[in-house]
Amino acid sequence: MKSISSFIELDTGEGISLHDIMPDIKQAVAKSGIRNGFVTVTSQHTTTATAINEHEGRLLEDVKTFLTRLVPPNDSYLHNDIALRDCPEDEPEYAHSHLAAMLL
Repeated sequence: MKSISSFIELDTGEGISLHDIMPDIKQAVAKSGIRNGFVTVTSQHTTTATAINEHEGRLLEDVKTFLTRLVPPNDSYLHNDIALRDCPEDEPEYAHSHLAAMLL
């Protein structure tokens, strides 16, 4: 069975960022030359996730509102206590990003 790897890099910026990567996936499949098979999409970071849904502006805003309500960025999280963790002092406080990714 033929297997091809392809990478899509995104600049997500601050906060919740939603992206339609379907054009990139279609391009990678077309470039591969494979006509039948499976496509597996995974994230390479613990604060990102992949989901299948409509790419409609109002839905995207609903998703952002929903995730912010479930996992507020300004809440107190143990993971954000940098002084008690083995990490660089300038490590960002992003426990909410890990939790939101886990939900997705």
